[in-house]
Amino acid sequence: MDEITIESDNDMLFNHLSKQFPEVKFYRWCNSTVDFLEFIIDTDNGDYIKNAIDKAIDGVGSRIISYNRSENRMSIMMACRCNVHNSTIRMVESESCMWKAPVSYYNGKEQITIYSPDSSYANRVYDKLSEAGPAEIVEKKSMRIYGFINSFNISLDDLFGELTEKQMDSMIKAIDSGYFIFPRKVHLENIAKAMNLSRSTYQEHLSVALERIMSKIGPLLSLYSSTVDISETE
Repeated sequence: MDEITIESDNDMLFNHLSKQFPEVKFYRWCNSTVDFLEFIIDTDNGDYIKNAIDKAIDGVGSRIISYNRSENRMSIMMACRCNVHNSTIRMVESESCMWKAPVSYYNGKEQITIYSPDSSYANRVYDKLSEAGPAEIVEKKSMRIYGFINSFNISLDDLFGELTEKQMDSMIKAIDSGYFIFPRKVHLENIAKAMNLSRSTYQEHLSVALERIMSKIGPLLSLYSSTVDISETE
């Protein structure tokens, strides 16, 4: 089983939108009934993007089901109008491969990650994507056929959503300073001083951050250890 990421320069609906707004990153999920899009925006381009999406959706006979927007995020759920001629996702599925959500768009390029039973399936997917526009394999790695459970995804909100700003800053500073490198490159006192905090205050922020993050990682580590032969990684 291979996991392959392919970058494509096509003129299908969503990548065409990326070409209109190359500086905007956005992501797509699809379940064959709805497409869900999430955009990273700023206050200057949000309205322009929404207007372009409205026109594009009207042009393909789809409709918006829900629309939400905050200061730097915009999400749209729309009725799916995908088929093997206008969607790389359907192209992947048509060749008996799986795709990994989300599909990403940036700078007029689409990146889709696929799971292929063997190279012959992947080659057929690549050929189809190449017919739609220039395509390039940017990453390829082998995975065990029973290893899908190890690709379990956890959201950033799940990992870091309970941290305060001070706890996040303390953790980032510790990582950037080499505190977790062996042998340790910096002492706690030095980091605290750089942040204009007492050692005890900084240590409290860092300890709570570590505790909260590890409480999220712990179950995933247990899950991984139950499915992998540790001797394989030695």
